[in-house]
Amino acid sequence: MNSLLISCVRVFLSALPLLLAAGAPAQANAADGFQLRSLSAEPGTPQVLRAGVPVVLEFSGVWRDSCVPTVLALEGTGRQRVLRLAPRPSGSGCAAVLTPFARRLEPLRFADDSIGVVKVVVVEANAGWVSAHELVVLSANPAATPISAFNVDGSWFDPTRSGSGLLLQHRRAGAQESLSGIWFNFTPSGDSRWHVLGAARWVTPSRAEGLVYRASGQPYGCTAESPNPDCVFTPAANAEVDTVGLFSIEFEGADRAELRFSLPGQISVDPVPGRSIWLQKLQ
Repeated sequence: MNSLLISCVRVFLSALPLLLAAGAPAQANAADGFQLRSLSAEPGTPQVLRAGVPVVLEFSGVWRDSCVPTVLALEGTGRQRVLRLAPRPSGSGCAAVLTPFARRLEPLRFADDSIGVVKVVVVEANAGWVSAHELVVLSANPAATPISAFNVDGSWFDPTRSGSGLLLQHRRAGAQESLSGIWFNFTPSGDSRWHVLGAARWVTPSRAEGLVYRASGQPYGCTAESPNPDCVFTPAANAEVDTVGLFSIEFEGADRAELRFSLPGQISVDPVPGRSIWLQKLQ
């Protein structure tokens, strides 16, 4: 438990500048990008598919001119793939205008050795790299542990609650992943409070659940002045980490989520236990 607390505190300190800026609106990337998605995926999780099940993938976006390329093939095995685009036709005139497009691949299946996060690099023949994407391949066994549909690592905040927020540490590699975090807000009296979110598990590709811990201990004998030579950064001997409830996070995408706490009989993390807290990812 102490290692979990130390890990989450490190995440908090490294992302503190982002949290302090959470009162500002998030700025989305206005550039037209490319998307690789499954046409048979569940709503809200377009990059999720199942091993052994036929799937049709679509590569789409806005091309740099009117000569939109065709798809040659998706090559490779396991969790490393290359999507090759056809070369530009020789001698053809291409109007210099941004052109929306969508190209479907032939139906294909992903084998069991692809279960996990599959990295796909898109390249154009004779021109090189175009874009990079992730697909999430789930086991064909419905009882198998789900894999997250999105990489949710980073800082999250509620625009209606200036100064509070959620810091998530999400690690994804192949079929292995871990999720933990820190919820930072204030008590009704104005005191700051941290809660550690741990023991997380994915119950669906877009929903994570776990335990909420509250840490307490002796504060350091330091002032707010810096540098302060009188500070003694000795670990508090009576620090405690108590389990105080449950949390769930439902991700509507890679940058929007619904956070809920369930803390029966305890001091609430949220003023209204069970109330939805809608979060945006800080860009």
